[in-house]
Amino acid sequence: MNFSYATLNDLTVGNVDSYYNSYAFIPTLRNNFANKEKMRIFAEFGFGFGTIKYEANNNDATNAQHRELSGGISVLNIGLGGNYFFNEKFGLEIIIPYISTKNITSDNINNLYSGIGPTLGLTYVLN
Repeated sequence: MNFSYATLNDLTVGNVDSYYNSYAFIPTLRNNFANKEKMRIFAEFGFGFGTIKYEANNNDATNAQHRELSGGISVLNIGLGGNYFFNEKFGLEIIIPYISTKNITSDNINNLYSGIGPTLGLTYVLN
């Protein structure tokens, strides 16, 4: 399961300085094709949904475009990655995914982002 948060603060909507916040939940299937004691290499595929909300930096300047651009999003994620474990439970993770994010409720803008989105993080095995 992936939970994603994104924000962009340097944005102009309808000649108004603006920003957006976006949240998404992306169930992901992952297959380890190299599974060693310290190192794992995997491929993953995920598809999920979320929301994006555009706001004016000055709330009094919010206009109709902010409401029109805000709404639901879909997120597609396909990538390769690996884990390096320091011990049985704790490790470092890197993923190189292709991500496609689309606004699915606005007629004004459809493709929000398409491209590579490298991720570096920590991983912990629960079981």
